[in-house]
Amino acid sequence: MKNDLNLVVLSGRLAKNAEVKKENFATGSLAVGRSYFDKDGNEKTYTDFIDFTISGRDKLVPYLVKGQAVIIKGAIHQRKWEQDGKSYSALSVAAEDIEFNGPKPGAKAEAAAEDSAESSGVPF
Repeated sequence: MKNDLNLVVLSGRLAKNAEVKKENFATGSLAVGRSYFDKDGNEKTYTDFIDFTISGRDKLVPYLVKGQAVIIKGAIHQRKWEQDGKSYSALSVAAEDIEFNGPKPGAKAEAAAEDSAESSGVPF
């Protein structure tokens, strides 16, 4: 086990706003697109939705909004629980680092509105 490695790097867009679950702990979902070619040579696209958790980064959560492009670095974590006598398991990424990978959602529209206001002589 000394040489085991659990490292994942994902790039995509947030599928929903991150949610604070308890103090110093939040969850989110990342949409990661990929493409492949089917047996007839047609390109197909598919999106994986990957859940992630964040610990100790409360100040970051308000900026983790749906549509925001991010790069998440972390480790895959398996959560196990029992409910109604059945065992369940789910995988998620325990995020160790989150980098913003582009402008916030709607930034192009905001920039266009600012440019329009500046060129029209409107002072706001």
